[in-house]
Amino acid sequence: MKYCALIFCLFFLCGNLVGEETNYPTVVIKDKKIEVAKDKIYLGDIAFINGFDIERQEKLKVLYIVRAAMPGEKVTISKELIENKVKRIYQAAIIEGPDEIEVFTEKSDIAGQDVAKTAKDYLFDHMKWPKEDVEITVSKTREDLQLLQGKVLLKVKDNNINFKGNVIVPVEIYVNNQFYKIEPVKFFVKVNTECVVSETGIKKGDIPDLTTIIKTKKDITYLPEDVITDPLEIQNRIAKRAISPETVLLYSMFESRPLFKRGDTVYVIVKIKSLEVQSEGQAFSDGREGEKVKVKLINGNKIVEGIVNSDGKVIIEK
Repeated sequence: MKYCALIFCLFFLCGNLVGEETNYPTVVIKDKKIEVAKDKIYLGDIAFINGFDIERQEKLKVLYIVRAAMPGEKVTISKELIENKVKRIYQAAIIEGPDEIEVFTEKSDIAGQDVAKTAKDYLFDHMKWPKEDVEITVSKTREDLQLLQGKVLLKVKDNNINFKGNVIVPVEIYVNNQFYKIEPVKFFVKVNTECVVSETGIKKGDIPDLTTIIKTKKDITYLPEDVITDPLEIQNRIAKRAISPETVLLYSMFESRPLFKRGDTVYVIVKIKSLEVQSEGQAFSDGREGEKVKVKLINGNKIVEGIVNSDGKVIIEK
């Protein structure tokens, strides 16, 4: 009788062990061929995850397997690779399914012309010249692009784009609100617009005579960006160098008139929070609005540095 009871207990225990073995958590590969619409493949994309506690299940769903293939292409994943990655999280997990699976990346196409139009519209919307004065030619664009399947958004990455001559406009492509890639579009932008020209030469240090300044159309494609388009913009400014007649005028050719000269006595205002202390000093250089100058204080002979304001006073903030 004792032997029968012992045999029954052993049978019962073995039955429990077998049952426990068959109830281990499993990862079941969905199919031999699977489609995804993303650039990275996670375990949850290619397998069913059963029998794990909630914490492990969520962790396994986002377990990175491999990078997805290009849109329209496939990547082959071995069962062994999946098993190795899963068992780093849960050693006792059982992996079921085919030995190899092919994961295809779903694709959608977008015309290169749509990307070029986005870039061209950006140029027209942001340049300061009238549209009728600008000729934009696409230098290079792709016929079409293969993207991940989903909702596509195109927008230009504003990155100090030059709006004349050879121009490259970077178009950012988003799929399902996720950044996908940047597609550069090359243009040649010709600008023939009204700008400011001096009929006579201008000497260095002279203030331009506005009666000799005219507006005329010129090809400014290869000129710097700081072309002057309004004569009043150089009113009361002085030439930094000699300028030949019929030269297209640029902001960089001029500077503001000094509010005081080197050696002049100037007011110095020291600001400490709400407190202001005013004194006088002698300027070490000509002073223009917004520039830094050094001043030797009359009271105490101390040398200080401050910013010239629109009234010609040197402001020091502490």
